[in-house]
Amino acid sequence: MFVRLTILRPHTRSQQPEGLFGPAYALRREGRCPQGFEDWLDDALDWLEQNLISPDFHEPRAVFWMRCQRQRIVEQMWALAVILREADENVRVVTTTRPGYIVYEDPAQVAAIPFRDTFRGH
Repeated sequence: MFVRLTILRPHTRSQQPEGLFGPAYALRREGRCPQGFEDWLDDALDWLEQNLISPDFHEPRAVFWMRCQRQRIVEQMWALAVILREADENVRVVTTTRPGYIVYEDPAQVAAIPFRDTFRGH
C-alpha cells in the first residue's frame, strides 16, 4: 500500500496534485509558517532530509508515493500536512496499491507515472 499527501494545486511538471515538500519549504523560505509551528516544521523537514532519499530524478510525469509500512516517514509527512492545513492549504490524502508505472523505487518510496485511474480511488 502507498500513500500520497498533496495539496489541491497541480504541480507544474506532472499536472497532478502537488506533494507537500514544495509548499512546506515555501512556508519556511518565505516566513509564512503559522505562528507556533516553526520548530515543528523545521524538525519535520530536517528529519525527512536526513532519512529519506532525495533522488536526482527527471521524469516530469512521475509522482512520489510513500510506502505505508515506513511508519516514521509517513508520520513526518502527516506533521507537514497538519502545518500546511494551519497555513490554509487544502491537504488531500490518497492511498493506492496501484501507483502507476514505477520508474524509481527505494525502501521508503516509489516514483510512478500514474495510471489513468490511479487517483480515482483504486
